[in-house]
Amino acid sequence: MASVRYVVDGAYNLAEVARRLEPHGVVYEPEPGRLRLVPDDPTYPETFLGSDGVVEMRLDPSAGQRVDEFVGDLSSWLGLDLTPVASR
Repeated sequence: MASVRYVVDGAYNLAEVARRLEPHGVVYEPEPGRLRLVPDDPTYPETFLGSDGVVEMRLDPSAGQRVDEFVGDLSSWLGLDLTPVASR
């Protein structure tokens, strides 16, 4: 499964992030300092958010995911801009 990474332009608190994302899907804390969002909309990718400001989206090519729209919505939900991380 492919993934894309972004960084948030600003700082956030994971507890606040979880509160903001709960209306949009199921939020888990699989390990300290990291949240996992499974969006209610099945066309949005599963996403991991780290306390370091890195956002990783897991892409499923067979699912017809709307990544660009999701990035816009996620940015709005967080109140922060997202900047793509260049692939290595």
